[in-house]
Amino acid sequence: MILHRYMSEREFEAYTKGKTMRNDTKHGESAKTTSVGFCFFPEEPEEAHRWLRGIVCDDVCVTFDVPENMVKKSVGTYNDPDKSDNSIGAVLMDIFDHFMGNEMENVVYMEKVEYCCKEYSRKDFKLVKFTYSERYQERKRLLAEWERPKEELPDGMLLQGTLTSDNDMRAFYLLHEALKKTPLKGNVEIKGDQFRHFYITLPDGRIITQGSRVEVYEDGTVLINGSMLASGFPSLTITPGTGYDGKGYGLQLKDGSVLPVPESLFMKYDAALRQRQ
Repeated sequence: MILHRYMSEREFEAYTKGKTMRNDTKHGESAKTTSVGFCFFPEEPEEAHRWLRGIVCDDVCVTFDVPENMVKKSVGTYNDPDKSDNSIGAVLMDIFDHFMGNEMENVVYMEKVEYCCKEYSRKDFKLVKFTYSERYQERKRLLAEWERPKEELPDGMLLQGTLTSDNDMRAFYLLHEALKKTPLKGNVEIKGDQFRHFYITLPDGRIITQGSRVEVYEDGTVLINGSMLASGFPSLTITPGTGYDGKGYGLQLKDGSVLPVPESLFMKYDAALRQRQ
């Protein structure tokens, strides 16, 4: 049978090298699905991406020819993209409804048949085709920007780049090394949480995180432009990993306070932002 899966670059590289991947995660403990381990879907990728966007890592979409006896049929509950209001304003209302204990009126759910397994490799899951997402290719291009020789930068500038994903540890490492060469020195460090969301807090309290456009100068000047700022809602910025003791997701307000947000709502808000970009 033909099945598809969105996955990270790392997982796809492991698959192409012949490694056997294993995953015992019971997704039903944190999401509305009966799947355990790796999840696959039968719909055309472009169609499935409408409800999976913001939930899965979509670096690569891979199509497999899979033996039916090696996957288990399961059911997942997702936000219905045709019936739900996924505008940023509606999602923000859902978040505040959640805080108030009210039912989220803008969300309509649907059930989708999916398939899962606890382990797979190229020995049994035959590769049919694969496609790298435009977002992944753009992220690679922007990562290369961080590695430009100093001679190509304006005088006095050590580094310049955009953090498109809080999981681009290479970019955070290069940024951290540049900051250590300034008068700021040891006052900055890379932080993260169990979800591998990275961020850097500067001595003046500013946070460099996903979505930031950063310029670092030899004299210690650090310019930050944007941080997942929601267009039309300038007082709100999404800050993964900085909410409630760094153990979850939050919406950071203009005054610096953070409202904790469930992961599912964060993912929906993130998806709404991506659609607007």
